[in-house]
Amino acid sequence: MTTAEQRRIWREKTKSYYDENQKQIRINRLKNKLQKGPQTENIRLSSIEKYGLQEYAEENGWDVSSITVNRMDSEVSRGVNAQITQRVEKRLEEYDKEIKRLMGEKAKQLQNFVQNRPLKEGDLTLQDTIERIGHIPIYKETTRENYQKRLENLFKHILKDKGDNVVGTFNDYKAVIKKISNAKQFTKGKGKGKEYADLSHFYNMPVTLYNNVLEFRSGLSYQAYQAYKDAYVEERNKGVARLKQVKYATEYPDIQELHLVRRLYATHAPASIWHLVSALYTLTPAVRNDYGCVHLITKTNKVKNNGRNNYYNVQKGEFILNSYKTDKRYGTLTYQFDKRLVNVINLWLEKTKNKKYLIARNNYLKTASEEELPADCESKGHNSGMSKVVSDTFSFFMKHEGDEKNIGIREIRIIWVNYLEVVKDVKERTRLAKLMGHSLEMATNVYLRKTEGKVKESSKLIKEHPDYGEKGYIHDKKKIMKGIDTRFD
Repeated sequence: MTTAEQRRIWREKTKSYYDENQKQIRINRLKNKLQKGPQTENIRLSSIEKYGLQEYAEENGWDVSSITVNRMDSEVSRGVNAQITQRVEKRLEEYDKEIKRLMGEKAKQLQNFVQNRPLKEGDLTLQDTIERIGHIPIYKETTRENYQKRLENLFKHILKDKGDNVVGTFNDYKAVIKKISNAKQFTKGKGKGKEYADLSHFYNMPVTLYNNVLEFRSGLSYQAYQAYKDAYVEERNKGVARLKQVKYATEYPDIQELHLVRRLYATHAPASIWHLVSALYTLTPAVRNDYGCVHLITKTNKVKNNGRNNYYNVQKGEFILNSYKTDKRYGTLTYQFDKRLVNVINLWLEKTKNKKYLIARNNYLKTASEEELPADCESKGHNSGMSKVVSDTFSFFMKHEGDEKNIGIREIRIIWVNYLEVVKDVKERTRLAKLMGHSLEMATNVYLRKTEGKVKESSKLIKEHPDYGEKGYIHDKKKIMKGIDTRFD
């Protein structure tokens, strides 16, 4: 056999072997390259994916994380793309028709605007408008609810209008403004009712609707809009001047009087709800009505901080405030309570036997029998019922005959802000303001008031009434646990 013949036979055998084993041969070649590592070889990720060598490649130092294992078949992909393209083209045709229609409508509206007529005849009913207010995205839910109630009150009680055509009613702006200016507060019984202290929110109603409800904006004339806006600005300026006058006309007690109230409860009603509340609002910067939704963290009740609820750690004497009015701005606030306050809380928990909550409904409501929190703790994050408890606690001693208002949470916070003015260190003032849930600027610009000079003498009285755990306190724990017969029982 000639050499040429041998070479031909060898080539045929080689080709036959390669045809039968070409996949394995390619795999072996790829493995050899992969063994050398990514520093020496340049291999396409598609090749590694094709032969299923992802694990082998990772073992040899290759990064194959970008490989998509499950790929859509190219023919299926092309079919889906064709369907999408068809739908998009159809939608674009619909958009073109809508754009042409709107352009024609806008041309008519422009003509009406030039002639000072409503852009479009509106037919919104009162219920339609109330529903649209509920979908204004720039307002919070509570703001939308307030606007809805306000609009309903305006039409039913002030304008005495059925609300069949809200836009049409507001277009008669001269009559509407006159009725608002003479408005009286609605009363269910007989009588005319008192005058509204501030009418600006009624004038602002059509301005808000004009700015946020497209159908209303299309129907209200610009002349009417401007008239309501001017009336709103004028009334608002009057309100600012009135509030400024009231702000500086009223004198507020000194913070020492709050401490006096606390020590009076410590003497006459120790471990009562009033004793606890007076301590919570005097021995640490006064928060709002957030103490009515506080979960206890104890050795036996090891709850985890979920970032939403408020907590008090009994062992550490630490209060964690997650949910409050300005939590989005300041985040979670943590308070290390004063030792005296920790003593009062421990005494309170020992007497009430509370296991899960700092203040439960059955601690201040006779109708509640179990240790539970009110429903608004879950829905709103705070306990509106606490406002009355706080007001009752401090007003009992501090409200004088003839006073129109009780001493509530707002008044207590104003008293605390007045105290901040006494603190010389600006950093400390800023820290205390933050613990109250607002900035130092907000504290001084909004809350700061005049204080009564005569209350400085109360400091002498405070020393006569030490609190639980302090030297000279008159009751021992055994006597308190047994109960003290006083007029507060």
